[in-house]
Amino acid sequence: MRPVFIFFTFLMIFSTLNSCKNDVVTGCTNESAANYDPLATEDNGSCQYFGAAVFYINESTSQNLLNAGINSLKYYVNGGLQGTNISNIYWNPAPDCDSDSAVTIPMDGLGLNPSQSLGYQVRDQDDNILETGTLILRGNECTQIEFVY
Repeated sequence: MRPVFIFFTFLMIFSTLNSCKNDVVTGCTNESAANYDPLATEDNGSCQYFGAAVFYINESTSQNLLNAGINSLKYYVNGGLQGTNISNIYWNPAPDCDSDSAVTIPMDGLGLNPSQSLGYQVRDQDDNILETGTLILRGNECTQIEFVY
């Protein structure tokens, strides 16, 4: 009888100690990440970020471009052509990243970085560089870049 008593006593102590242990749930704890896990109690470095940028011009720039004989604009990011638009299409207010006719650059791969810096150029129809700059994409945000001429 005594070995059974000792076994059950040991089992109760083990169960009590084990139930008091805090359960650690690993996952992404950053609320701005695409894969945020509200149940995670410990960050495991798996957070993923996505971003986008949209280029646009306003009515004044549109008129200035047309007066200068510039009929279309080309937008390059990190050396690659991302899109074009004609100079008589303008926005007021600024377009969202999912707007039709706007040149939107989706970045489906910011990965583990919540922001990323990219170089861009705006060129005319003859490939003359009109503007060079840097844009910063932030996770789960739409970065709006207004070209002024």
